[in-house]
Amino acid sequence: MTSVFISYRRADTSHAVDVLDAALVRAFGRAHVFRDVASLQAGRDYLPALQKAVAGSDAFIALVGHSWATGEGRSHVEQRDDPVRMEVAAALAQGVPVLPVLVDGATMPGVADLPMEVAKLSRLHALPLRLDHAEQDTAAVVASVRAERGRFWSRPGRRRSATTRREELQGDWMSEDGRGTVLTYKFNSDGTYLFVGTSRITRPTGWMEFESQHVGEYEVSGRDLRLTPFRATISQRDTDFPQQAFADRPQGVRNSVFTFQLTAPDVLALTTAKGETVSYRRSG
Repeated sequence: MTSVFISYRRADTSHAVDVLDAALVRAFGRAHVFRDVASLQAGRDYLPALQKAVAGSDAFIALVGHSWATGEGRSHVEQRDDPVRMEVAAALAQGVPVLPVLVDGATMPGVADLPMEVAKLSRLHALPLRLDHAEQDTAAVVASVRAERGRFWSRPGRRRSATTRREELQGDWMSEDGRGTVLTYKFNSDGTYLFVGTSRITRPTGWMEFESQHVGEYEVSGRDLRLTPFRATISQRDTDFPQQAFADRPQGVRNSVFTFQLTAPDVLALTTAKGETVSYRRSG
């Protein structure tokens, strides 16, 4: 599932989209940001792919440059086959949150200047993207996207359907308890996963650290997440007693089953059979 869809015209926002795309990828990961040149496969019919990506989005960014509506003496958006018009219309029709972003002082077209199916765009609050304030403005866009995605997921029925999908798990997740323990999961699209857990004990003279790694396969059934490890190792490092260190020692570990829930777009809760819950934040 795409998380953020970027709609733009290459003619007037080509540099701005590069800057914004990079910021969104840092925040949400490449797999959760749709940009045509990075996400479409060569040789595929792009219209069905765009429609599918819009339908699977929980936030839609419309980059508006100075010639977004018109260019070279003609109106882009008056053309029924204009891809940008179709993207915006699909997002508005499907209730995907749409965030207009005005590039380098561009202004939003008026309602009278837009076809009826995209006229609502002109009434939406827009954010600026000034290339000489790129860091500040992209941070504001990312924050707005996070907020819109959170509201989108809170709609009745939306969260329940999304939490059953394996695609939503894909990516990197991390949990920190603030006391020296860090847990990370990486769920891959091929059904494999990597778990790394580190725990550090600090002493006045140094520290000791344990690291456990599991590699295996994962399956999703409803809201159950089953992990089947096929290799597990443990390592130890000790600054006070380096002779006791060891690396990648085989470790016995059993299959495990969690109940999982995406309580927000970037928050994953894993609950054991004993009812113990650990929350993870998306880290890539």
